[in-house]
Amino acid sequence: MSITMTKKELCIKFLNKNEFNNENPFLVVYKPAGLPTAPLTEYDNFNAFAQAAQYFPQLRQVQGRQNCQREHGLLHRLDTVTSGIILIAATQEAFDSLLKSQKDGLFTKYYRAICKNIENNSELLGNFPQNHGMHQMLLENHKIKITSRFRPFGVKNAQVRPVTDSSGKAALQKCSKKEYTTDISLENFSECRQNKSLYKADCRITEGFRHQIRVHLAWAGFPIAADPLYDSSYNEQAENKFVFEAYRITFPHPKNKQLISFSLPSLD
Repeated sequence: MSITMTKKELCIKFLNKNEFNNENPFLVVYKPAGLPTAPLTEYDNFNAFAQAAQYFPQLRQVQGRQNCQREHGLLHRLDTVTSGIILIAATQEAFDSLLKSQKDGLFTKYYRAICKNIENNSELLGNFPQNHGMHQMLLENHKIKITSRFRPFGVKNAQVRPVTDSSGKAALQKCSKKEYTTDISLENFSECRQNKSLYKADCRITEGFRHQIRVHLAWAGFPIAADPLYDSSYNEQAENKFVFEAYRITFPHPKNKQLISFSLPSLD
């Protein structure tokens, strides 16, 4: 069973709208699942950034990254299917400061997900490196750190795959130069759900690659339930709901450099 929300229901919420001013030149925004983060074209208004700019037109005056200036002061994206916190700089000075802090690894982003326990998930999906017992380590220790590079994969490169030094020559030639790390904490979610194979994953990253957490969880044998790309048992007609949320962000204030944090309430 799937629920389709109308565009009217897919609206952002401001977490710091009342505190947004010259001393706090940034917006912290909650983006619902189903709403794109950024414009896909110059005149695209169905996205989180465009909605924020309707309230605060000065956001469009910020010159963003050189390779994608229509995103203006947007500091990071979330996948359309992912809900949670995004950060938008409201002035050029704030954007430059926050972008430098992000590149210096001073941002910490926290995500939570409801996952299935499918030990051989990566084998079923195919084209993953060996996971070297990550599934068992998570079950026993409830914590793990996963590091890899990434390469595009699939039709129109809609997916990605992790790459390690043991990957084949072709994969190593196509992969990112940088390595990306996901810290994962796992706990059983059976007390909240009848399905005892569900787990709650709490993940932390400083720098992110497209689909990074979704892929690292899938690789470890705990894909996000109902993930259409990385859950090997995905069934469009099933009643499982895709739950993946960026629930907390910590970063240096663009003016005084003090570490600040914004969070969403815990899952029910």
